[in-house]
Amino acid sequence: MQIEEIFVELRQRGIIDHRIDDWIPLSGGTLSTVYALRENQQPKLIVKMNDPLTVRLESEYLKFYKSIPLFAQMIQVHENYEYFVYTYQTGEATYPRKHKKAMLHRLVTQLINHTKEDPSAEGYGYQDKPSPTWQDFLLLRYGWAQETLERVLSAEDHKFVEQLIRNTPESGRKYLLHGDCGVHNFIFEQEQVTGVIDPIPTIGEPLYDLIYAFCSSPDSLEPETIEHAVKSMDGGLYHLSTLYADVLIGLYFRMATCIVHHPQDLEEYLQAWNIWKMKVEKE
Repeated sequence: MQIEEIFVELRQRGIIDHRIDDWIPLSGGTLSTVYALRENQQPKLIVKMNDPLTVRLESEYLKFYKSIPLFAQMIQVHENYEYFVYTYQTGEATYPRKHKKAMLHRLVTQLINHTKEDPSAEGYGYQDKPSPTWQDFLLLRYGWAQETLERVLSAEDHKFVEQLIRNTPESGRKYLLHGDCGVHNFIFEQEQVTGVIDPIPTIGEPLYDLIYAFCSSPDSLEPETIEHAVKSMDGGLYHLSTLYADVLIGLYFRMATCIVHHPQDLEEYLQAWNIWKMKVEKE
């Protein structure tokens, strides 16, 4: 559907009234087509279009976590999942690269501690293409990362990460995770995270989202930064004994993404890689 058709349909169904008088396209990292519906040139609602499976999974995620203030509120989803509508979140989409420890603490207390198990979940990892086990999901991510990092890390490093993954439990609890919980999907006001957008619904352990956030920017990657956040997690949501290995795996994945999207950050990530690898080897 075109935005003109959607606009008329929303009017006819009473989802929007005459005060919403125009729309503008939004750009960003998402693969969806996104528009802001505006009132007096101020964004009020978001219309997001993608393939039906993606629309269904994202809209169901927002419904599942409708009580979490960091997320937008679902307004409407098309019956054939051609689009969905949710509230606009004010703020800046640029991470200030400050106060990472406080940001992670807020993320834990406002989001991760409210993560719930999904009793209907099938498999692990990305909901649109679930893997049989959690280990299979990590190995899937490893395959792409290994190819991308082939000339960056040594063969010994690649084998080390693969072995860490093969030492992880094959299965576990099935929590519904954000799946792309990085600073590129955070909204900030006064240098504080106030919103989280664009989930890639994923089934796994809550620590995955925290490690993803920690590794999503190259600043403040010292162990004490994430250790402080982990201490704020509700008991039972993490396994402290495997934290360092899990972080090294997450850092490995993030460095591969960095090469594709932010190659200028690679040197900082490599410095952190050496620190974390030493910690894991000492364990």
